[in-house]
Amino acid sequence: MCATRPLVNTLFDELVPAGLFHYWKGSFTRGLPNGALDALVEYGPTTPSVQSVTVVFPLDGACHRVAPRTPRSPTGTPTTRSR
Repeated sequence: MCATRPLVNTLFDELVPAGLFHYWKGSFTRGLPNGALDALVEYGPTTPSVQSVTVVFPLDGACHRVAPRTPRSPTGTPTTRSR
């Protein structure tokens, strides 16, 4: 089951209370290269702050059952784009 955007947007609310400065960076990949998890385990404990985190989670389910090159709207419905 794919998580909804509102749910995903609240997953870390308790970890990042209001008033702190936050920088988020994300990327989508088709997999993790060999050794990626080993590197996370090795270097994770050396982060500069207890508030520094690296989060890796899969996006599975219906979100993968979309035809390639199908433009999607923020609600997940197919859209048309003019060029």
